[in-house]
Amino acid sequence: MTISQTTFAFVADLVRRRSAIQLEGAWAPPGAEWLWCASLDQFALFLPAFARGLWRMRVSPVTGGLEVADAVPLGTCQNFPCGSMTNIHGASPDTLWAVGLEGATFRITDAQGAAPGIEIFDSRTWSALYGVWAASENDAWSVGGAGTVRHYTGDARSWDIVDVPTIETLRGVWGSGPNDV
Repeated sequence: MTISQTTFAFVADLVRRRSAIQLEGAWAPPGAEWLWCASLDQFALFLPAFARGLWRMRVSPVTGGLEVADAVPLGTCQNFPCGSMTNIHGASPDTLWAVGLEGATFRITDAQGAAPGIEIFDSRTWSALYGVWAASENDAWSVGGAGTVRHYTGDARSWDIVDVPTIETLRGVWGSGPNDV
């Protein structure tokens, strides 16, 4: 089963009203089993071991009800800044990029699988990142505070700095292809 916009809207409303988690972004390709979510967890600063900045949900194939799952093992956000995520986008159903406050940048692999992998990357900034768009597994863009623009081109762990003539906060990035961003 795939997740409908109605289901997403219901869960987003539930998250907003009944918890300390503020939904910031979500992504799923057409036909995907899991909807991935990026959120700001108000407790991330005080209880980082229990932070929920990245998570996913689906319609359970067994019960037909909503199933919510942690995207990263509990305790991960104690060592990495993953409790305050702002956006998520996929290059494919199984390779996603997530960005957040303090320049947090993560790649998620096997996103539709039972045990997704998560890797931290060096965005080379402490500015908040608010938007991410992936053209492919080795071509992604992120933007954020004070005109921050970063481009990933396949390096083992870091993103390239892109100089732009602005100091305005950039909140989104999108492209129609790798040569049109």
